[in-house]
Amino acid sequence: MKKRYTTLLILILATVVCFGGVSLLNASQQEQESSTVQTEPLLGIEQTGISAIVWDTAEGTQMRLEQTVSETTDEDGNETTETVWSYPQNTALPLDQTVAEELAQTLADLTPVRTLTDAGEASEYGLETPSAEIMVETDQGSIVLQIGSQNETTQDYYAKLKDSETIYTISTNPAESLPMSESELIEIESLPYITISSVTKAELSTPQGQLVLQQVEVQPTEETDASSDSSTDASSTETTEPTMEWQASLDGQTLTTDQDSAEAVVRDILALSYEQCVDYAPQSLADYGLEPAMYTLTLTYTNGEAEETFTLSLGNQQSDGTVCAFQTGGTQVGAISANNYDLLLDAIATVIAQ
Repeated sequence: MKKRYTTLLILILATVVCFGGVSLLNASQQEQESSTVQTEPLLGIEQTGISAIVWDTAEGTQMRLEQTVSETTDEDGNETTETVWSYPQNTALPLDQTVAEELAQTLADLTPVRTLTDAGEASEYGLETPSAEIMVETDQGSIVLQIGSQNETTQDYYAKLKDSETIYTISTNPAESLPMSESELIEIESLPYITISSVTKAELSTPQGQLVLQQVEVQPTEETDASSDSSTDASSTETTEPTMEWQASLDGQTLTTDQDSAEAVVRDILALSYEQCVDYAPQSLADYGLEPAMYTLTLTYTNGEAEETFTLSLGNQQSDGTVCAFQTGGTQVGAISANNYDLLLDAIATVIAQ
């Protein structure tokens, strides 16, 4: 009897699973049959036709990017179109033009996968209360794009324009490209590109003292090779070219260090870069442990025929492990990675210990 009940239960479960699968398939087929393929961009505008993009952050703060398009003609009659984006809520913020341009291009290129021709209520597609709204302003007015829920079968998203009842499916959610804070809009300051072969000197102010690494010319030693020819009974002298080697000193005292260790310090300095902007308009470098700094790194290098210097100060370590940094002549306090910082400190310690 127990075996019969078990068999019956298995049959019932199998029927339910099959019915559910058929239902999902039918639902997917029904959507396919009640829709048409869309080939035109949803917003119907060019990237240069966008004058502003407006959206709300998760905290409800409105963000707005504005685009100014200007056309110039040179003396040969060649026309050039230039676009400049701005962030009116904070004009002092160094806006990353690439972030704005890519967002505008994403919206301009947004093309529906399908247009639902027999759609139900907006609430069935998560569009009664959209997950996101993006307003795009043009010379002709404004367009509000509403994003709904995701179709679990096709993985597409439902979308519509606020002033229209037509519902579309889109393969990507443009709301995921929206910056959610000012920090995501900032153009991060870059450090100069310097090759290791151009560096002639590295001066490091460290807690252990003033470490100096300098390239010095080492004269070759003459090596005499006695000839085995008894008839001439002569010897030949082999002369090599001078070489450049690293010489290290700490507070004026010469250190005995190998070339690989000295070069590793310079390479680790050149590997440093800002991962993020900590403050684009710092009022006090002391707030970031940069005045005085924990470490001050100065490189002397050749740039063509000229000799130039680059100085980077390292300060406080932040809660995420990154380290505050400031380059002389720069405007931002940036953050370098904890990994690169640790590699540099290890390389410095190796040279000093030798």
